Amino acid sequence: MTRMARWLEDPRARAWALLLGVALSLPALWVGPVHDDFGHRLLLEGALPIERGPWELYDFLRESEGLRLREAGAMPWFADSEVRVRFLRPVSSLTLALDHALFGRLAWPAHLHSLAWFALLASLAAWILGRLLPPPRAALATLLFVTAGAHAVPLSWLAARHALVAAALGLGALAAHLRWRSGGGLRWATLSTLLLIASLLSGEVGLCALVMIALRAGLEPERRGRIVAASPALSLGAVYVAAYALLGYGPKGSGAYASPIEEPLAFGWRILHQAPILLGELFAAAPAAPAAISPLAARALVVVGCLSSAVILGLLLRAARSKGGAPRGVLLWLSASLLVSVALVSPGIVGGRGLLIALLASSVLLVEAIYAARAEGTGWLASSRRAIGALLLFAHLLMAPLVRLSVELMYIRFSELEQELAERAELELPADASVYVLNGSDPAIGLYAGPAILFHRPEALHQAYAWRVLSVAPRPLRILRSGERELELEILPDPDDSDRNPAPRIPTMLEEVFRSPARAMRVAERVEFRDMQAQILRVEAGFPARTRFVFAHPLEDARVWLLVWRDGQLRRLMPPALGETQLLPFERGPHGL
Repeated sequence: MTRMARWLEDPRARAWALLLGVALSLPALWVGPVHDDFGHRLLLEGALPIERGPWELYDFLRESEGLRLREAGAMPWFADSEVRVRFLRPVSSLTLALDHALFGRLAWPAHLHSLAWFALLASLAAWILGRLLPPPRAALATLLFVTAGAHAVPLSWLAARHALVAAALGLGALAAHLRWRSGGGLRWATLSTLLLIASLLSGEVGLCALVMIALRAGLEPERRGRIVAASPALSLGAVYVAAYALLGYGPKGSGAYASPIEEPLAFGWRILHQAPILLGELFAAAPAAPAAISPLAARALVVVGCLSSAVILGLLLRAARSKGGAPRGVLLWLSASLLVSVALVSPGIVGGRGLLIALLASSVLLVEAIYAARAEGTGWLASSRRAIGALLLFAHLLMAPLVRLSVELMYIRFSELEQELAERAELELPADASVYVLNGSDPAIGLYAGPAILFHRPEALHQAYAWRVLSVAPRPLRILRSGERELELEILPDPDDSDRNPAPRIPTMLEEVFRSPARAMRVAERVEFRDMQAQILRVEAGFPARTRFVFAHPLEDARVWLLVWRDGQLRRLMPPALGETQLLPFERGPHGL
């Protein structure tokens, strides 16, 4: 018996696995405010041009506020004025408001709060896995669950805590459901229903728990039992979906999200494109997040997801014929639950944080696949299976924890870089000035720089009228001074492309968050604000490629404060002379984008 096998036989193995999962999470305690955390804190402090209750922090963009947000610069000038990004997450929102009420701007106690949700989630997963698998396999499945890289972002990024809260409450609902169906009485059915309601009101990940509970009814021996077991979850699901639609939640007009109600075709297409990427994270421990920023990485991860899914399917077919593991019915239930869960979470911005409940199912399926791969046999086929089993263990027990730690350390660096960006930005604004950032392809600049400066240096922007990002394209830019108050900005081809056959520009995630390619901008279209007017001269891929900006004041006036990201800092740009052009080479931002 190997050392690993002896450890798995230890009755305390699952407890040790839980401690390891918590230890892997400790670096996240050192992450400062980052990304959407700035907006959430500023909303709670009443420092933004919109108002939200403490239960509405995930109510990002309302259709009725589009024009006002664009005027203030809280949305890019090219954003669809009718874009909507609203999520029904009042429970998770209230946990953030509680942090703010108790700890103010201190980040580490809030991260300790997130760690408590992770510990609850992992403990519930360990208990459920102990009911589904023999002790050694349950210990291995628990180890796979707690060390998965998908936990890193919800632990490191306070605004992503909703995934932990919804998953913990969802697994609590599943655990109570299992107790009910094993003879625990109606009190467990009531508890399961209440926890499922709380999970759904914490985040869309709660739908995955609903799916697992509803599909679990298929294991009931009698038809009446199946109806009784599934009815509470299905009824809640119908009410939740109806309320979500009637109250105006969900995305609309955004290319980064798709709604099954507003855009069913786009929703289905995103499932086909992104579900294999998420399956690759579940089965091959290949992080899905790079697919959100790199088309090349997305294509590679689709291949990884398809290949790893095929390998796991083949091993599960072998496992279903063997003895000693999970029953065939349990494997079918978990497989169906995993596929539906992945389909539900894949149409958003691709990433692992939506997989925290699907991880429960994939952990069981992986364990069964690994044991099937290590089964006795001779010949090259058996040797190939054992090699695959060893590769799966290597990916999930070595590479996944390393990815987990690297992401947590990366978020520590992100928080430092965003604070440094805010503190070093060259800002000496007169009253009623507007700030215009010419090159903001990196999200730290194009999306989060304004809130980060308001958070870290509120005095620098307290007299400003608006903060505007003029371009978020990751390309070189050329600016032309075409008038006393005019500036033309043109997005140039990538210098690495062939001069004769440049690659077509692909819209960035930053652009698509605020406008769907289906609502493309048009040549000669004008967008007007009090301090600026934009006229589109050329369009590529539905987004502006050359634009004339006419400002309310001459470009030399300090009320037109031009900023450019250069040499690792937001620096003031003095405008070129009338009729002159200036080239702005592409430079990667704080996040390396």
